[in-house]
Amino acid sequence: MLTSDIALKEDEKYRPFADLYAGDMKALEADFAEAWYQLTSRDMGPASRCIGDTVPAPRPFQFTLAESKEGEALPDYVPVRDAIQEYLDANPNAVAGFSDLARGCAG
Repeated sequence: MLTSDIALKEDEKYRPFADLYAGDMKALEADFAEAWYQLTSRDMGPASRCIGDTVPAPRPFQFTLAESKEGEALPDYVPVRDAIQEYLDANPNAVAGFSDLARGCAG
């Protein structure tokens, strides 16, 4: 067993959650789905940017970015992407550094 497994059983703060979810799979599935949704969409900006028939209703945490103004063009990131790709093609060992940068920018 891992230390985290033992904590679920023995720690006074975790035990109520372990007991709740052990006895109620629907509660576990619902809470996990909500937590996963927040984890994977927290920094996506306003829900209006999401498309499709299966997009859940907006949550308050999704309004972290300003709405685009009427008629305002989005930035053209193609030249930036091309410059990064050109650099990586010339410097294959730099991929790890860009990965670290992306992870750092994600928060």
